[in-house]
Amino acid sequence: MIHRLLARGLLKVTGWEARGRYPHELKKFIIVEMPHTSNWDFIIGLLFKWALGMRHIKVFIKKELFFPPLGWFLKAVGGYPVDRSGGLSYVDLAVQAFKKEPALVLTITPEGTRKKVSRLRTGFYHMARLAGIPLVLARLDYATRTLAFSEPFYVSGDMDKDMPQILHFFRGAKGKVEKNNFLSEKV
Repeated sequence: MIHRLLARGLLKVTGWEARGRYPHELKKFIIVEMPHTSNWDFIIGLLFKWALGMRHIKVFIKKELFFPPLGWFLKAVGGYPVDRSGGLSYVDLAVQAFKKEPALVLTITPEGTRKKVSRLRTGFYHMARLAGIPLVLARLDYATRTLAFSEPFYVSGDMDKDMPQILHFFRGAKGKVEKNNFLSEKV
């Protein structure tokens, strides 16, 4: 409770606000967050998670990092340990996790890094398709200090048709480090 009040206060003081509706009623979905250009994105996202009571949100982190005391912290902020030693891809691991867990919201940044990229990773799309769950797009815009949520979006299986719709949602969003913003040139 105290972390929720503290997060709300910090967001208000720094001028950040949420737009759209976070789908609390859904137990399983993937949040696609863009643009991802700075370590601050994690901090802002964590504050919104606490302020809005967004439960079950996880981010995949390699299991080797889950040793005390770092592991305790990672678990507390939503780290989900994944073991890649079995040769499974992140897509396969995510699909398994969605089948196993009664409630799971996985956050994915399609850039895969905070640096400038020439193309997005599309694993989030395949995870949603194979697990039969929706995407919720989360547009983190430093220019307007907003985190905007889309309505749940169920992929059709035709990525060429769906990706332009997905990217359109992020049009105009400015990352903290604007020169690393994938969307500045692509959308």
